Amino acid sequence: MPTRGRAARAGVLVVCLALAAPAWTEPARLADRLASKDPAVARAAVTEVLADAAHADPLLLMLAASRHLELGSAEEAIVWFYAGQLRALYSPLLTADASQQVTISTVTLGESINAYGMRDIVKMIELIARAMHWDEKTYDTWAKANKLDPDSSELLERRATARDGLVAFATDLKINRQKYEKAAREYKSPEQLQREAEESVQRDYTTAPLERVVGGKTLRIPANYVTARGLTARTRESTRELTLVVFLPKFVGYTLENWRDLSGNRHVMWLRLRPDTGPRPEELIEAFIATEPPTTQLFGTTAYHFDARVAKARLPLPAASTHHVIAGKGMQGASVYVICQAPEPGVSIKPAPRCDLFTLDAATGLRVHAQFFQDHAPQWRKIEAQVSELLRSWAVSQ
Repeated sequence: MPTRGRAARAGVLVVCLALAAPAWTEPARLADRLASKDPAVARAAVTEVLADAAHADPLLLMLAASRHLELGSAEEAIVWFYAGQLRALYSPLLTADASQQVTISTVTLGESINAYGMRDIVKMIELIARAMHWDEKTYDTWAKANKLDPDSSELLERRATARDGLVAFATDLKINRQKYEKAAREYKSPEQLQREAEESVQRDYTTAPLERVVGGKTLRIPANYVTARGLTARTRESTRELTLVVFLPKFVGYTLENWRDLSGNRHVMWLRLRPDTGPRPEELIEAFIATEPPTTQLFGTTAYHFDARVAKARLPLPAASTHHVIAGKGMQGASVYVICQAPEPGVSIKPAPRCDLFTLDAATGLRVHAQFFQDHAPQWRKIEAQVSELLRSWAVSQ
């Protein structure tokens, strides 16, 4: 998984601030400095925000609190985080889309602050009380600075609800003190988890073969196609279904470099193997093709257009909406079916569209389901051929 340090998490909020209203241009620039990797720049930005805290944007207070913790002022960080969060929850300037920023900052920035504060619940409750007291003292100043009526019944109601919520949170902390303090003692930061993962992979990485028995068929697979920590895996195991990772376009498994980010890596292909029993994807696909759906040209061949709103047939995919379906032959003559996400009506491009490839491998008799990003779809024949070759090389004669 990718490294997610406090500065990286702060970057999430920077993006949100940058997408806010034009009037927030200056806060966005200040947010950039708060998220700076240069401690001196970040410290100066924190000082600037807190010096004018009564007028500050609540989200900037929360971001400043996060950096304050990193820079060594833990108790003050808790006070300013909850002061900012409280004000953000009742501010009418943070509604609709902007309210998502409050949720994002609460989850991402609050993680490390709560992990520190909850080690001592009694002290944390005192610090939350300080935040509420500060809010009481500066409420009128903040409201008037933002051209809000501090006596507005609607604003007062929003504020009372937010304060009641914080009181309820503090009460829960007190009632469940042991649970929260235990969780805080056991907490590991994203940075710490990343370091441990790095150490684990360096220690346990191997390409030595593991035996996996799928539906009675034994495969001797290099461990790095199964896990980045092969030395911790069982040397032999039977399973009804096996999922492997393959990195395109070289068709390699995990390396000491590529294991970190799977979700955002457009070269990752998930390869699922199962015995030739149960549902047969080609039956659903051929039944759909038999309905004579509209066709188009895709990747140099004919593709059938599937639209769940009008099609009576189904596809072997959950929640299939609009897809392009290709029925072809692999390098060894096997039937191969490729289903790729198609643009939705009224939407020009789907984010990161994916494709699913289905075939029955002749050498092993196993059903293959490969999922990959559409970037690699023009090479679907090569993908089928390389997967077939991998399986042939892994198969153990019986």
